[in-house]
Amino acid sequence: GNTPRGGCYGFKLEGLLKLSAVKSVDNKLTLMHFLVKQCKARDSSRASASASASASASDRDEGTGEGGGRPLLGLREELSVAEEASRLSLESCQAEMTGLRSDLLKVEGAIAAQLSDPDPDEEDRLVEVLSPFRREASAEIRRLQDELNSIARRFGKTCSLFGGEQDQHITFTAFFSLIKDFVLGFAKAHRDIEKRRVLKDKLERKRVRL
Repeated sequence: GNTPRGGCYGFKLEGLLKLSAVKSVDNKLTLMHFLVKQCKARDSSRASASASASASASDRDEGTGEGGGRPLLGLREELSVAEEASRLSLESCQAEMTGLRSDLLKVEGAIAAQLSDPDPDEEDRLVEVLSPFRREASAEIRRLQDELNSIARRFGKTCSLFGGEQDQHITFTAFFSLIKDFVLGFAKAHRDIEKRRVLKDKLERKRVRL
């Protein structure tokens, strides 16, 4: 509504980590548990719709119908790359690229100095050995720099998609650490719900036997 806390159309990426902190009145469930339950219900609904669509379209050799799609509970597998990505740093990669270019300049300087030597040593093979290396290294550095620039551009677009311009300051490591922690929290909540379901089933079977 029209209140200081109203008119909220989304949330910042950091808000994902707060889902596990918002608890129900009895403190038994969190908002993360609720999210997992909603995903589980949606997956079940999609599976039922997909089965129905497949059965009705079998004679027409169609796909799985509108009920298809990736299972929401497969979030951890789908975002498993986040854990590895959280250990990387674009800043460190860029610093390494700067170091490589600096080293290449030293090689080029050594080659230039040898070529400009008015009285070169005929047995000195520095230019012969380093010239092919310089060409290969230069091409490889350009390739790596282009790839790093592409990653940086795509990461910037991803940040904009998830947080808007105000969150452009977030680092590569911090971004994927947030995703990783959310995925781990999601998986833990899923395990909690499954454990409770198994325990409930055991209690129900005991009641039936009694």
